[in-house]
Formats: sequence, structure tokens, C-alpha cells
Amino acid sequence: IGLSFVAGISNLGFNVYLGRAISFEDLSLVGLMGSISYFANIPLISLGSTVTHQIGFLEGKGKSGAGFGFLKNTTKKSLLLSYIASGLWLVFIPLLAKYFNTTNLLPFILFTPFWTFGVAYSLTRGFLSGKLQLIKIGVISIFEAVIKFLAVIALILTGFSQYVYAAIPL
Repeated sequence: IGLSFVAGISNLGFNVYLGRAISFEDLSLVGLMGSISYFANIPLISLGSTVTHQIGFLEGKGKSGAGFGFLKNTTKKSLLLSYIASGLWLVFIPLLAKYFNTTNLLPFILFTPFWTFGVAYSLTRGFLSGKLQLIKIGVISIFEAVIKFLAVIALILTGFSQYVYAAIPL
């Protein structure tokens, strides 16, 4: 719980700092990419929950080896689907840019790896949850929030505040 609190404070700092340090146009891109990220997390959270359930079930039955087999099989299938999702995302970038009324395609292009890395993250988090390695999950959560906050600070201090949306998928 304490580690989640620290991660939450870091995320609050991220949002407060952005609200004061960048223009409204850049802040709107951050909001858009954050919203797309939350939407994309719907299937990824489901994947992680499925892995957690299955690994926990197999661990409870004393079949750790079967858990690793399940993870390996699920990883192969999930990564293949993530590559397909990334390809589809690239195809639909012009339509998304038009729909969201922006001429800047870069935020959408930079979001493309999110599909593959999101799958890897969900599988890893689900595996750790299934094995009840909660401290490791907490450390990962803090690391994720702090890296995102530091990336934003670095982008703003180096004069690249127009690219802070790139920190959202981190």
C-alpha cells in the first residue's frame, strides 16, 4: 500500500508540474494520449488478470512448471496479436489524426510501441501477481511513475516541452 501511495504522489506531481509548465495545446495532447492509453489498457488489464488467475491457480496446485508453460504459450500468442494491433494502429493513424483534429502525427506514431510493450508489461505484472510477489509489483509501480515524471522534467528543461506527450506511455 505504501509503494502505491508513493507512485500516486509521483503521478500527482507529474500532472501538477505539467499544468504549470506547458502550454494548453501541449497539455491537450498529453490529455489525448493519456485517454488513448487508458482505453488501450482495457484489453491489457484483462490479459494481466487472466495470467494472474491462471498462475495463481497453478501455483495453488503445486504446478509451477505448468505456470511457466502457460506464460510462455500466452506470451507467444499475445505478442503476435500486439504486432497485428501495432500494424493496424499505424494504418489508422491518419484517420485518428483527422478525427482528433490534429495535423501532428508524431504523438500517434510514438504511441505505436505501446501495444507491444503493454502486452509484455501486462504479462509480467500478471505473472508476479499470480506468484504473490507484491513488493516487486510495488517497486515497478514506483519506478514507472518516477521515470515518467523525470522524463517530463528533462523534456521541459531541455526545451522540448512540445514533446511531453511522449512520456505518457512510459
